[in-house]
Amino acid sequence: MNTTALIVREGTSRIRWAGGGGTWRLTGIWPSAGEQLQLSAQLAAGRPLLVVLEPDPPSVPVWRSELADGLLPLGPGRPVHSVNHEVAVEESPAEEPEEELLDVVVPFLDWLPERLRARGRAFSEQARELISHTPAPLLAALIVEDEPVQDDQVRFVHRTGGRPPTAAELDRLAVCLLSRPVAA
Repeated sequence: MNTTALIVREGTSRIRWAGGGGTWRLTGIWPSAGEQLQLSAQLAAGRPLLVVLEPDPPSVPVWRSELADGLLPLGPGRPVHSVNHEVAVEESPAEEPEEELLDVVVPFLDWLPERLRARGRAFSEQARELISHTPAPLLAALIVEDEPVQDDQVRFVHRTGGRPPTAAELDRLAVCLLSRPVAA
């Protein structure tokens, strides 16, 4: 099992929910402010990072009543504020008069330093272009970023659809993509 690489599923997997017994509330988005500080320190120390870009749009419809009390929608296209994070919200017409449906958008790669965010965006655009022009039966489950010239401890992969990889599969992929040869 990989114990050194951090693996992040970019997209709606970053949304945090709390609850049980049929009652769930959106409580925020990873990373919190404290987790962001830890992540920045780990990246600065050279810890390997595998970022899995999801194929679906990074948003989820949520009833206003499903937002935790610390999250306050400010209006169409305005962010939902929490103590640690901002979440973009698009308001949709409500199906029930007393309930309001919101579209919570996960900010794309907002947790990465700008140089890595730009690299991730560029790779995502290339991967989406390839996906849009390739017949589905010919696509691999993941498109892997070419080996980077700098920040080589960070690699991006883009899911093309289908079954999401398991944690064990991502762990093996991280070992394969992020292992460095040991000097003799």
